[in-house]
Amino acid sequence: MNNQIARTVVNGYVVSTVKLTDLFGIHVGGEYETMVFPADANGEVADWLERDCQRYGNMEAALEGHEVMVAAWALVASTPTVVS
Repeated sequence: MNNQIARTVVNGYVVSTVKLTDLFGIHVGGEYETMVFPADANGEVADWLERDCQRYGNMEAALEGHEVMVAAWALVASTPTVVS
């Protein structure tokens, strides 16, 4: 069963939004969830330790939240890191 409702690769990150199933237990904060993971060169998840997470109560809010997360991580990922 594929419960993913949106997936975007942006600047080296996978932004994935899913409808949570009963496998995830109690849905505190909503039954939809967006998570951000590092992507490999092929746009696949390279590391399952999420970098960001947000839950939503319905699909419309989840799809809107997905786009907000994509925009936010496009900015974060493209900001140069200063090493001193």
